[in-house]
Amino acid sequence: MIILKNKKLTLTVTLILFVMITVVSFALPLTRSASFWLGYLFIIAALIICAVISIVAFTHDDLRSRFYGLPLMLVAWYYFLAQLVMSIVQMVIPVFPVRVAVPINIILLGFCLIGLITINVGRDEVGMLDEKIKQKTLFVKTLQSDVETITAQSKSTTLKNELTMLTNKIRFSDPISSMQLVMIEQKINLMIPMLSEAVIKENDAYAHEIINEVTLLIDERNRQCKLLK
Repeated sequence: MIILKNKKLTLTVTLILFVMITVVSFALPLTRSASFWLGYLFIIAALIICAVISIVAFTHDDLRSRFYGLPLMLVAWYYFLAQLVMSIVQMVIPVFPVRVAVPINIILLGFCLIGLITINVGRDEVGMLDEKIKQKTLFVKTLQSDVETITAQSKSTTLKNELTMLTNKIRFSDPISSMQLVMIEQKINLMIPMLSEAVIKENDAYAHEIINEVTLLIDERNRQCKLLK
């Protein structure tokens, strides 16, 4: 909903600025030289770029999108202001050399595009890194959630205490997984359904054995994590 409102606001502001720039440009007694049209076209192009960036910079209504979208918007609007100054000079001075105006306009646009591309690539890299971290921490988070669910199913106070201790051990374990830990993590994953079944069937002795085995495997995983660092 917030994103939708921002899009409507951006389009409204863009339309207002377009009308203002167009009305002022053609209402004033300015010479319609090649320099004038060049300045007018480039400022309209800058306005369109600002509108597009302001919309796409915040693709998701979350804190991370806002944090990384802000630099994109700032670059676009700084370019707009710089181009506005340059366009005013070109439009007011009819004899402004086109051979000078064209390179300056292109350079301003080029710096803007380079800045936008660089920031966007950096944002994508951060997003990919965040996704990789999420995947690498998925095992521990899922395991902790599963054990907490099993704990809630237990009717034995003693078993609940053991499961709570196991949950705490998992919580404070190294959260990052790696390819070298696949085998041991697979063993742990295979034991969780067995533990759940033992708890549901109130087979406390068997559940106790599984908890001990899982605890040993987690300790072994933590040792391997330290060696891999």
